[in-house]
Amino acid sequence: MRFRLTLALASLATAAAAAPAQPSMLDLIPADATAAAVVRHNGLSWIRQWLDSDPEMRDELAEHLGRTLGVDLTRVDGAAAFARGPLGEQASFAVWLRIPGPARRLQLPAAGVVEGVDLYKLKKVTVASLDDALVIGDDAEVRAAVALARGKTRPLDASSPLGRELSRDSDAVDLAIAVSAAGVPMVAQYGVSVASLVYHRPRQVQLALVGDPTRLAGTQTMITAGMGVGLNMLEQEKEKAKTTGALEGAGAIVGAHAARRMAREMAPKLTGDRLVSTYTLPAMDGEAAVVPVLGVLAGVAIPSFTKYMKRSKTGEARANVERLFTGAQAFAEEHKADGKRFAFPRSTEWTPAGGCCGQPGDKCGPDPAAFHSPTWQSLGFSIEDPHYFQYRFTSTGKGPGAKFVVEARADLDCDGQFSLYRREGALGKGGAVEGEAMKSEHELE
Repeated sequence: MRFRLTLALASLATAAAAAPAQPSMLDLIPADATAAAVVRHNGLSWIRQWLDSDPEMRDELAEHLGRTLGVDLTRVDGAAAFARGPLGEQASFAVWLRIPGPARRLQLPAAGVVEGVDLYKLKKVTVASLDDALVIGDDAEVRAAVALARGKTRPLDASSPLGRELSRDSDAVDLAIAVSAAGVPMVAQYGVSVASLVYHRPRQVQLALVGDPTRLAGTQTMITAGMGVGLNMLEQEKEKAKTTGALEGAGAIVGAHAARRMAREMAPKLTGDRLVSTYTLPAMDGEAAVVPVLGVLAGVAIPSFTKYMKRSKTGEARANVERLFTGAQAFAEEHKADGKRFAFPRSTEWTPAGGCCGQPGDKCGPDPAAFHSPTWQSLGFSIEDPHYFQYRFTSTGKGPGAKFVVEARADLDCDGQFSLYRREGALGKGGAVEGEAMKSEHELE
């Protein structure tokens, strides 16, 4: 059996314009949802075609899932997901899987009954078996979905800002994702009440920001300027890569020209209260077309995204090294009367001692005791949120010879190599702390 990725991409990108009507699926999303996504029947056509291309595999897979799980997931013909409250690491969610047929008794540990619906546990998530659907997710959200299905709460209204974006052109939209400002409060400062991303046949991806037209005009200017900066950076990277080697230069040339074309097409346009950016996917006429496109995407997008994610983590280290340096300055000012006896706080070991790699999310959990030593207290330093980096303070000398080093390190991808940030300081004339700029090694490993 061979998995035909070509079939999946081509099916999604060339779905017939005369496809049958599709439901909005808002009936699966609570009225108080702050973010939601729907994948309609036609959006799953590529999975059905892939399964149907190998009937023997499809039937064996269906039998296995029915026997071990109690439900045949090969028959899913639509999906929806929602979250309530602000999004983030602690956000909870639920996913609906529409499957024709009555409620099933699943082959999973029982977790109670709510509104006459059986609940089950699948590792850390809750599962509810409803008529024509399964709901999977965090316990509170699954219970909210059951209450919605039983008519105890109201579904999302198509006239609400979130519902309007999710149901817009539903017959031609196979995938829609929408987030309100209540889900991501920071977008409100840009005049955005709802942001949406949809796949609209034929082959069109559309990003829309909905809100105050006056403030969205400023957001449009900011996005356009940001795209220009990004293109200039790509041009610089291209010229640098051309001197590195043949393959690096070729990839950079293709990536830069593709980005320029995309930027022209994706330039945001403001119409009424909607700021819209649209991109038409290239036609997929066979494997010969798919392979180079995937190669360019993998070669350009994946490394860039990985670098961006790592760089976002290093912001923690830069901020905290500066905090510690400022703390040492404050300590020196407070104790300058000590004269020749003056010394910076005693040296510490790396804190937390065990490092963060391998912990959930490769982050150290909050541990007030880790930063309770006299040195950290003297510097006014502690970390109360999950973090990636360990910290160390090293002190030497006394009086005019008193010096210190502040360091932060983290193994960002758990490969044994550390990203390291450090800043040195010393007691200068008049008792003021002087120091060089921050230095770093293997910033992104």
